[in-house]
Amino acid sequence: MVSELPVADVQDAALEADLMQVAGAASAGYKPTSAIITSRKWAVNNDIAGRPVSRQRIAAITYKNNSGQCFLEHILFLQNYSGGGYGRTKIYSAYGKKAYDCSLK
Repeated sequence: MVSELPVADVQDAALEADLMQVAGAASAGYKPTSAIITSRKWAVNNDIAGRPVSRQRIAAITYKNNSGQCFLEHILFLQNYSGGGYGRTKIYSAYGKKAYDCSLK
């Protein structure tokens, strides 16, 4: 059981909405309620010539399930680079949902 929610390193409403949409699409039966961005900036992965290949960022997503229980999951999100910019956000790795008391803020 999670005893406290993480503190956001950055607040970005558009990015938070994107991360919640991606997490929700991957979690049937769970509705995302917030995205807490816990990494200050994107970590960029470059190829051997120094060109960007992808970037990653960590966020904690809070959910409610169909029974009204609350859960927290840390997720590593990835965007691949395709010449002109970064593509759609995807889940690279999810660390499992853990229950928490819905009264935590």
